[in-house]
Amino acid sequence: MQHLESALHIGGYQSFDVALNGSVTYTTQTSKYDRIQGVLAGLLQETGSSTTLADVGCNNGLVSFLAHRLGFSEVYALDHDKPAIEVVRTVASERALPIHTRDFDFGKTPIPPTDVVFVGALIHWVFCLTADFGGSFGRVLNYLTASARYALVVEWVDGTDGAIRKFHHIDKCAKPLEDEYTQAAFEAALTRIGTIERRVDVSQENQMRTIFVVKLRRARGLVDWTHSAAASSASASQGVGWRGLIVYTGPSTLKDTRFPVYARNLRFFLRHGVPSCSDRDSTTHEGAGRFDLVVSLSNETLPRFATNLRCAARAAMSCSSSVRVLLRENRCYDMDTLRLLFEHAGDVLDGYDALVYLNCGQLGPLLPLRAPPQLLPLAASSVAPKTVPFWALRFTRMLSARRKMVGQMINCGGKLGLLQAHVGSEGPWAVDQEGLRILRQSRAIFECTSTTKRDELIVRYELGMSGSILRAGHSIASRLRLDQTPTDVTPGFDFDQSQAFSQPFPKDCIDLWWVKKDVGVPADEYIFWKVTHMNNATLSRLQRHSQVQDAQLASSCKAGKGKARLQFIARERTPKQRKSRPAHSRGFIVFLLLCLGCLVALVIMACRR
Repeated sequence: MQHLESALHIGGYQSFDVALNGSVTYTTQTSKYDRIQGVLAGLLQETGSSTTLADVGCNNGLVSFLAHRLGFSEVYALDHDKPAIEVVRTVASERALPIHTRDFDFGKTPIPPTDVVFVGALIHWVFCLTADFGGSFGRVLNYLTASARYALVVEWVDGTDGAIRKFHHIDKCAKPLEDEYTQAAFEAALTRIGTIERRVDVSQENQMRTIFVVKLRRARGLVDWTHSAAASSASASQGVGWRGLIVYTGPSTLKDTRFPVYARNLRFFLRHGVPSCSDRDSTTHEGAGRFDLVVSLSNETLPRFATNLRCAARAAMSCSSSVRVLLRENRCYDMDTLRLLFEHAGDVLDGYDALVYLNCGQLGPLLPLRAPPQLLPLAASSVAPKTVPFWALRFTRMLSARRKMVGQMINCGGKLGLLQAHVGSEGPWAVDQEGLRILRQSRAIFECTSTTKRDELIVRYELGMSGSILRAGHSIASRLRLDQTPTDVTPGFDFDQSQAFSQPFPKDCIDLWWVKKDVGVPADEYIFWKVTHMNNATLSRLQRHSQVQDAQLASSCKAGKGKARLQFIARERTPKQRKSRPAHSRGFIVFLLLCLGCLVALVIMACRR
């Protein structure tokens, strides 16, 4: 960088000058950057003056400075090259420009929430070489757009490009790759996240490149978008229009010896945990209409719960809520539900302010109950039943500007020699929009294989989710802690990064699932419990009381009252699935051919007569 009389000169791959007033003059690849300016100006005209942009792989920041000059209100310049970032930081500081600079590790560092994400010539590097995406365009694009609100502008570098011919980026990738490195495969991945609005050819000399402008499928009005985490937290407790999504992973195979327990837990949940407003006197329905439900099952297990799901869907309609089904395979434990949502149904998640997750390993919700006070012998039972909200709000209301993940409990154990405070994945947990964005960009949710061991999955998934939240500068919390009554403001545990990885941990930071006796936990905090592990007197009383209501609701459902049509979340089929035709489809075709053969035979016989 040089200080000239009336400008700062930045040299190198991007050579340009920044004048005292912030105007930019560039001397390299002028036709390419003229066209990029035109693309950004068009997006700015569509979205308004308060539009923000992230320049991913910014190098010396030419696009960042151009975006500011065009009128973007805030610009984030991101790159792993520390000297380059320092140049951008110095120029922005000396010219007092609203350009935020960050050292950036592609695939690991979350991209800030912005309206537009711009990605220059990076795709041939990150596809499979310098980031852990396994040769999957889908994973790369999901990472890039996890927090983008309106559009993605991305530069495609063709396989015949001079840079690829010289350095052989794709040849150096570990095999096998999920996608072929072709423009057709790239465009197919783009159409899964949005609509390709424009293709701008920026090829020159030995460079074969195209700028794609993709309008994201989840784009919505920028004026109504909440930018601040504090405002998001406030809306979680009382904001008009706030919506939450409950994601429940059900059993995925009938062959598991624990299937009867899982089936009982799921049916119980569908009768007691689904948003319902039909009984206005119930203490369980306050705030229920703010939630929708997604239940994950397999083709093998779905028929066992079809009637229960239809009854639950009917109950949810009384709150203007919905119940939908996500089909998955029997793999990767319950983590695969999140992977499918993140990779193939991201548009479903984007309309919600918080996500609450749980699985069929727990029985619940057991409370709040319409029960006599003597059933609730512990301290918190003094809370008037009429004030108890819908069970999911117990978790979402604890989320805040600082606290981005809240679970029923926090465990300070681990696997494979790694000990870390983390929200237990076996119990319910909740994240807000920012927490969800971090999880979608993290590598904690991944596509496991047949060789992935359970301990490895626990470390990468269970500990990894909490770790990604903590490393992003936020905290994790739990509702439960021994001998303590939680509130929406005061959680059981609340760990930040400085505490979650440092030993010694508190002695009561343990996995309560394995406690066999009554512990100092308020009775109305027994919301969900893993009954295969825990069985104490308080829990037994709650179960017995719940069985009365459960039997009444079950008989109503069996009587055929209130059935509704099942709704499914559509997701993209893999290339392998597209090539293979289901067995029942092949059988149906064979049946049609046999019928046609018989018909032909009858016609021939009739003609001979």
